[in-house]
Amino acid sequence: MEATFFCLKSICEEITPEENIHIARFFGPEVLGRLPVDCGIRLKSTVLILMGSLAEWLKAHPQYLGSVMNYIVPCLSDPQLAPAASSAFADICDTCRESLVEELDGLMHVYAAMTSSNIKSNIMQKVVESVADVIQVLPPDRSMSPLMVRIGLTSGMATVTNMLK
Repeated sequence: MEATFFCLKSICEEITPEENIHIARFFGPEVLGRLPVDCGIRLKSTVLILMGSLAEWLKAHPQYLGSVMNYIVPCLSDPQLAPAASSAFADICDTCRESLVEELDGLMHVYAAMTSSNIKSNIMQKVVESVADVIQVLPPDRSMSPLMVRIGLTSGMATVTNMLK
């Protein structure tokens, strides 16, 4: 299965956002919904990399973003999966930022959880940049509100604020 996903990743640049059958099956209950929770690190890592590579497709199919983020977010706290998960998270937040505005509260929870964990600084930086990508879509008068509510006046806010400039 891992080899199949790897092959799909290698051709994903050729997959158009108009493709509505096969990729939808990957993100739906037939494939992603049936992956075992305890499958190997290589399979999970390949799935994460594939998800990030399909960000353009997800932009045209935002109905799958919830299940994708539900897969990615727990992987951010796994030291072996964090590099692939943070890359997928960054690709999707950057590409699908308009669709993720409605999920900003959830993204702020991810940020808050990551600040209290022991993840590497480069992974944390990607998470902060990803959340900032989504916040940038908001009008300036609304962009500071999520920061003030979720992270208050911490050093993390200064980091996010600098990224918004």
